Amino acid sequence: KKMSDCLAFVLQPTFDAKLESFKYEGHIQYTAARTKLFKAYLEDLKTNGQQSRQVFNMGSGLDTRAFWDDGMKECTLYVECDAKEVNDFKNGVLDGLKEAGGLPEPHCKRTIISMDFKKESTADIPSKGSGFDPSGPTCWILEGLVMYLEQKDNIQLLTELSNLSAKDSVVILNFVATSPACNPD
Repeated sequence: KKMSDCLAFVLQPTFDAKLESFKYEGHIQYTAARTKLFKAYLEDLKTNGQQSRQVFNMGSGLDTRAFWDDGMKECTLYVECDAKEVNDFKNGVLDGLKEAGGLPEPHCKRTIISMDFKKESTADIPSKGSGFDPSGPTCWILEGLVMYLEQKDNIQLLTELSNLSAKDSVVILNFVATSPACNPD
């Protein structure tokens, strides 16, 4: 299996400005637009009968999609994967919201795993206890991840995800073209 055998949506900003010129407000707008585009692509998969029953969000950061995206209601598993420090911070915030009665139940089974993308292999995902089933189609979300990795790490990540992907799996990713590690060539 190769990632080229899978359907891939690539979201690329259509601007040539350097990332530094975004400033805080520009980054907020970029992140909001990116989130909306990912939601739309997930909806398109559902509309076209290609929605994966399991969604794996690599580098999930502070994403809370499982709590607000109605499209997740049909997923059997939603896995959030990021660095331990990020997961600990997010879980602390979510626990506080839950205690205050301000956090709805997730739309689907939600699992969290910690991984250092620069030191650990994504090939080990099945052994991390997430409930991930490599025999079923997966929608891999790489939202705001690949631009922070070295080129060799991106190649390794995509190769390993390809090896973990069953037929009809998809990857949705975005990248910033000004990042050398994300050169589409």
